[in-house]
Amino acid sequence: MNAEQLTLLIDELKKHIVSLLHNTDHLKDKDVQKTLLTINKIFDELGLTVQEVLPVELAKSYFIAIDEATEDLQEQGIQLNGRAIVDGVVQADFKTQANVEALSNIVTDTMLDMQAAIRTAKENFNSTYMQTLEAVRSDISKGMLDGNNREAIIKRVSDTFLQDGFTSFKTVDGKQLPLDFYSRTVVRTKMRTATNHGHLTRYEEAGVNLVTITGREPTCGVCARYRNHVFSIDGKDKRFPHIDVYKLFPLHPNCECRIRPFVIEYKSQSEINKAVVKAKSFNPDIDPRAQKQKDAYKQDQDKKRIARQEDKHYIKMKAILGDKAPKNVGAYRNIKRNNPSKFEEFKKMMRGEPYEVKDRAY
Repeated sequence: MNAEQLTLLIDELKKHIVSLLHNTDHLKDKDVQKTLLTINKIFDELGLTVQEVLPVELAKSYFIAIDEATEDLQEQGIQLNGRAIVDGVVQADFKTQANVEALSNIVTDTMLDMQAAIRTAKENFNSTYMQTLEAVRSDISKGMLDGNNREAIIKRVSDTFLQDGFTSFKTVDGKQLPLDFYSRTVVRTKMRTATNHGHLTRYEEAGVNLVTITGREPTCGVCARYRNHVFSIDGKDKRFPHIDVYKLFPLHPNCECRIRPFVIEYKSQSEINKAVVKAKSFNPDIDPRAQKQKDAYKQDQDKKRIARQEDKHYIKMKAILGDKAPKNVGAYRNIKRNNPSKFEEFKKMMRGEPYEVKDRAY
């Protein structure tokens, strides 16, 4: 299992939990206890899987980055011997104390974040589930909810779980992040950290202390401030701004900035002059993007936000409808965009209302 498969596994676990809740009689204590034990076991097994997968994946990212850095340096004129990974195995020459310590720090930070997130999600599930059951039973006793309306009870429980019962992290502005979203963010960000540190270690070993920042476009206002600038790692070349590249990047969760070498010995005077002039414009406090670039980035983020909302809704639909739901999220999106009447039928099915789906061509 790789890192991407791990995040997909967490997505599937969320679907599985909703399915378990959908198939539980929440008014029977025996069923409730069985579901609690099963779901708590799911969280515990996820923690063990994370321990098995992430350290290996982070190490792969780190040492693959060393080989990528070697190729980057060779492209700019510096010849280096050896590869860190040969036939999938890290070579002994690269298992230096510096590399082991750098990787160990990244792994430790990642595991602390992930284990805390899983523990918090587990605690939130237990408390949310029991509080919801208490509220459901209270409403039944008051006549506000029909105890025989199984679908209404299941909907109440599953909706509450999707809203509050899978949360794993609280941001400084009070947002509750679900485990699937937060774990994906942590994994991607820490993998980027491992990649960055692998590159930087190799550059410094080669005596290269100038780097430039690249990345995909459109980009955010934070990353844009650093893009295509040359920076000094050690601060010795005063023509370029000095930043702590190791600590500063990734600039934020899901940051996609890449660190590349700037081998000044093999640059033309024109290239050097251009980099020096650009360095004078560096200001970490000002977003340098034109309005067109800002608009393009916003449009890109809006598409991703809609995709996340659709993913979340499909998870809920699949858990409630099972085999009656579209086979995958791609089919779900196709129906939503191209067959609104059929999509409305699916929503009726989720609400427990009468429905009619005439074919299964999805």
